[in-house]
Amino acid sequence: MNSIYGGIGKLFLLFFLASQPAIQEKGAIIAIGFGVLITSFLHIASIRQQKKINVGFRFFVLPYGIFILTCFVQPIIAAGMPLIVSVAITIGFVLLLLFITKQIRFNDFHYLRSIFSRS
Repeated sequence: MNSIYGGIGKLFLLFFLASQPAIQEKGAIIAIGFGVLITSFLHIASIRQQKKINVGFRFFVLPYGIFILTCFVQPIIAAGMPLIVSVAITIGFVLLLLFITKQIRFNDFHYLRSIFSRS
């Protein structure tokens, strides 16, 4: 149901924003991001209802904050660079912020390596 509610919210916002002549494509992008945001908030709220699981909104808010910060900073730090360099800088910036906020730890990479080595 969370995905359905997020999809309905996205659809209404998409219809409203994409029909505005001044912001057509950007309105569609905003509506899609809004749908993802609402769906994620609803998923986190559902998870928090479970007493056995201790996940706070920090688990959700920090990555979104990092994403928004990256959207503003990336054009400044990677302006005029070739695409591959810009992508590498952006990935490095995001990973650095995720490490600083402890959303990713080095143990996570060891866990991923063990998963891929089994395959």
